[in-house]
Amino acid sequence: MKKLNKPDFDIQENILNSMKDISPEIFEKIINNYNFYEEVLENIKKIISKEKELKDNNKDKDFINLYKNRLAKKDSSSYKYYKKIREQTKECPYCNRGQDVAALDHYLPKSFFPSFSIVINNLVPICYNCNSKYKNDFYPKNDKPEERILHPYYDIVKFEDIIKSLKCEIIEEEEAFGFNFFFDDTTRNNIFFKTIKFHINKLGLNEAYTTDFTAKFFSFLNSIKEDSNSSESDIKKRIKDKISESKSEDRPWFYVGFSSLLSNEWFFKNYS
Repeated sequence: MKKLNKPDFDIQENILNSMKDISPEIFEKIINNYNFYEEVLENIKKIISKEKELKDNNKDKDFINLYKNRLAKKDSSSYKYYKKIREQTKECPYCNRGQDVAALDHYLPKSFFPSFSIVINNLVPICYNCNSKYKNDFYPKNDKPEERILHPYYDIVKFEDIIKSLKCEIIEEEEAFGFNFFFDDTTRNNIFFKTIKFHINKLGLNEAYTTDFTAKFFSFLNSIKEDSNSSESDIKKRIKDKISESKSEDRPWFYVGFSSLLSNEWFFKNYS
């Protein structure tokens, strides 16, 4: 996951001020949600019951319509703020795989948390796959931090955090040579690593990492085959270059994959 700076409070105020006919009650509620958003994330059970009251009183649509018919509507006076939040990054921060941002995600889905529909620290740029295929309307059903998706505005996950527990198994079969990525937190009795593991599993990133690295590897393998004079030491140097490149590009799965390859005797026996 890639860390993003949360949108500034003045954007929240500008959005509300651009909606001239918004009621004082809704205005105050949204500002309050913005200011106490971090506390909300730590008290999901308590908040979801309050949000249900809005639905029971048929007030949820007032908030949801502010998003659908105002903020996310292209011809509205508020749409420029929607674009500003969405365009703060070109790549999806949830998967950090270089996928293009396609929309804004409600970290706390508006279908369950309507009063957060235009709270800007709840709106995160996201790619199509993460949004539609994996995350959907997911939200933490309890206050256990190891059972939630990482939040790009509030969680800091460093490159080193990923490579400590991300593993790459090499499938040593000549006719079906391949890779399998998985996140192993069994040696780390640490909630943070369990949260990272949940995030990776929920967003299908183990499979995505395998697909990405397999394509990267075979491209690398073809370049080796083109140079028939490459010795084992030459290949190892090129792999080390790929490892360094992966770190500079913030692609930990490439780093882990090539690191596993570098220490794999079977690969060098069959391909060098």
